[in-house]
Amino acid sequence: MRERKFRIWDKKYKYMLFLDDLDYFINNNGLYNRLVQDFKNDEYVNVSEDYDVMDYTGLKDADGKEIYEGDIVPDIRLHGKACVVEFDQKYAGYYLKCSVPADDCGISCYRQRDLKIIGNIHQNPELLEKVK
Repeated sequence: MRERKFRIWDKKYKYMLFLDDLDYFINNNGLYNRLVQDFKNDEYVNVSEDYDVMDYTGLKDADGKEIYEGDIVPDIRLHGKACVVEFDQKYAGYYLKCSVPADDCGISCYRQRDLKIIGNIHQNPELLEKVK
């Protein structure tokens, strides 16, 4: 079983939180909300529209960095075109969303040495121009 980790982009304050757990709770209106627990600070953070939750894929890039949803990596099969790591509900797996259509192979089809994180969708949006 893969390790469950999350990172959360705070849209208001423009910074990334790295958290160890994600829970759900029901608010006073009977609606589900997501809570994340930051074990370092022993507190919970309410995840709402002010936050973007990204799941750890369980994979690492060539430099040993953990790969999360929203990371940007060049696809060597597409001559280095920038691609975004996304989760596909239909196939229940992670894949690289690129500006040029590729095959249906998920991210696990790549060798670790071929994956290199060059940024993410929040802190490096200028890299996305190639992906849209």
